[in-house]
Formats: sequence, structure tokens, C-alpha cells
Amino acid sequence: MAHDGSLSAGLLSEGTGMFKKLVSIAAVAASLAGGTVLAAPAAHASSLCSGNVVDGYDVPDSSGVVTSHVTLFYDPATGNNCAYNYATSAGGLGTPHRMLLIVDVCQETSPNQDYVSGLCTPIIDQRQRDINDNYRSYAGPLTVHAPGHCIDIVAMDNYNNLSGYFDSHATHCG
Repeated sequence: MAHDGSLSAGLLSEGTGMFKKLVSIAAVAASLAGGTVLAAPAAHASSLCSGNVVDGYDVPDSSGVVTSHVTLFYDPATGNNCAYNYATSAGGLGTPHRMLLIVDVCQETSPNQDYVSGLCTPIIDQRQRDINDNYRSYAGPLTVHAPGHCIDIVAMDNYNNLSGYFDSHATHCG
């Protein structure tokens, strides 16, 4: 799905309903007012990924400021994992900035198989990546099919002097 990283642009162009349009307007208004938007990712999640939310990860900078939040879905009907990285107000929600999301299918089949490094050995031809300098709300969604394997989620959000980074390592195996 091509997008400009804008929640409102994605919802408006996809024609997904008045409720979701209002959620996007409320998210931008709250971010401009300096508020933290906690409900927006859950409210628009169904338009980005299918399945059920199975995990969420904060993307903090070195001082602990959360610049974005990754939401992970699993769809038991398809066996797909889907994720997106959604900016917080501290991370530049509503303002064009650099965001990154990578979802890898790992060679590992259990999270502690390579505990020395804790890293995922990616199956490169199955890597999904979304990076752009002009995203306003989110990077992704990215979907992988990883039956019997772990996945690795890497997210980044750079805004002003904040640089949030997260790496799940090999996780959600099976």
C-alpha cells in the first residue's frame, strides 16, 4: 500500500468511513495541542492490518521518550503477521519526518535458539521494509507469512532531536 505516512490521507483516500475520518482529525488536533494520542492506533488498526492485536512495542529514544509505537497483528485465517509503526506526539505525529519499519522472517524457529546474540538471522528474500523521510503518522503496514519461524521487528522514528529505536529480535515464533 503506497501512502504518505499520513493517517488522515490514508483514511480519506481509502474511503473507510466517517468515524475513521473523525479519529484522524482528532489525532492531529491532539498532537497539535501537545496531547498524547493513545486511542488513535487502536481506532484505525483495522484499516491497516487484518487479524488480532498480539503485541505492542514502544519505540524509545536514549532518554526513554517514546517516539512511536509498533502494533503487531496475527491473522489466524491467513497465518500472516502484520505490523505498523505509529508516531506519538513526542515523535512528530502530524509532521513530516523519518520513520522506518522492517519485518523479517527469521531462520530461527524459537526465540532463544541464538541467545548469545539474540538476533534474528533474516531470510532476506522475505524481508519487508518501509522507510521514508516524509511520513506524518505511520510506517507500514508490513505483512509477512512466517509459519514455523520467528519474526523480527525493527522500528525507528527520528523527529527533531529525538531518535527512537526498537528491535524485537527473534520473537512470535511458530
